[in-house]
Amino acid sequence: MTPGIVSSRYAKALLKLVLESGNGDAVYRQVDRLLKHQEQPGFVMEPELHAFVELLVKKGRMEYVKFIFQSFLRMYDLSKGRKRVHLVTAVAVPGLEERLKELLEEKTGSRILMESSIDPSIIGGFQLKVEDDFLDASVSRRLEELRRRLVVKNNRLV
Repeated sequence: MTPGIVSSRYAKALLKLVLESGNGDAVYRQVDRLLKHQEQPGFVMEPELHAFVELLVKKGRMEYVKFIFQSFLRMYDLSKGRKRVHLVTAVAVPGLEERLKELLEEKTGSRILMESSIDPSIIGGFQLKVEDDFLDASVSRRLEELRRRLVVKNNRLV
């Protein structure tokens, strides 16, 4: 079986388990934390999550755990009407995150979970990832496109 199929099946099972138990938010936070701090999570797992991890070990599926947890987070967000968004800018722009969050919530009708980071290599502009969609409005991308056009144009002249 492919990792995508395995992760989807196990993530659906975990989602069903936590929705039935009513402990979804706590398990969601722990899974999110586990993905961010894989080396040393530093907490006691919720019973549902502990039992689920034991099942993964028993079934020999621990190699898929990262994919399973990522799928679970997406599915749980979807079940709660939320979308994860990641914003990358070259420098900190005060108020941009809040304005963008409001705009996206208005346009999508979903609650936006915004994460942001700074990457000076994009030079200016921004990059925005909303679930599986990616918008690259960075200066570095535009410069790269310009460079490619110039190379193509110069090759035609030779």
